[in-house]
Amino acid sequence: MKQILTTVSIIIIFSACNSTVKEQPVTQQEIPLQEKTMIDAIALYPDSVLLRENLIQYYQDNGTADLALSEIDKALKKDSINTRLWDKKAELHIIQGDTADAIKAYEKAIDIFPDPQFIMSLGWLFAQKKDSNAIVMADALLAGKNAKAEKEAFLIKGLYFSAMGNKQKALVFFNNCLTLDYTYTLAYREKAIVLYDMTKYEDAIKVL
Repeated sequence: MKQILTTVSIIIIFSACNSTVKEQPVTQQEIPLQEKTMIDAIALYPDSVLLRENLIQYYQDNGTADLALSEIDKALKKDSINTRLWDKKAELHIIQGDTADAIKAYEKAIDIFPDPQFIMSLGWLFAQKKDSNAIVMADALLAGKNAKAEKEAFLIKGLYFSAMGNKQKALVFFNNCLTLDYTYTLAYREKAIVLYDMTKYEDAIKVL
């Protein structure tokens, strides 16, 4: 009987103690100081593209591409002809595996200013998608004498024909790249991949 009373007393005391403890409200994790500082700076100077670009890069570096894209969209509402923002938007879409939206972003950037770098990036994406517009982009680079992007144009063509299964034609364009620049490592890599696909393993090893 004494043991039962002791047990009951312990249960009552434990229950009473629990009843006095208030549940702590669930709060959101505090924003890191670096992020908060950048957000506060943008609030003070909302027209500063540089401050917003810094925040965008911060989000990208921390693996939060969705937040970075959200900031880019805010910036583009204020400055829709900023090609750097469209370029970054395309880059982030690529990180997310969204090729279709990346292509749209590069096309918008090219509409504003046909920078050879944008054309190269767009051509690369078209080649990966087996889209013949890759050849259009490559020819545009070849036609633009000031672009000085012949080897990049040949690389895009090589990538396109490789994706289409025409390995022999792809090799021709990769060799064209290396004729222009024997240090062009991307061309060596893609040439080796094509040779490997053709089961020419020893040749692929030599190229690598």
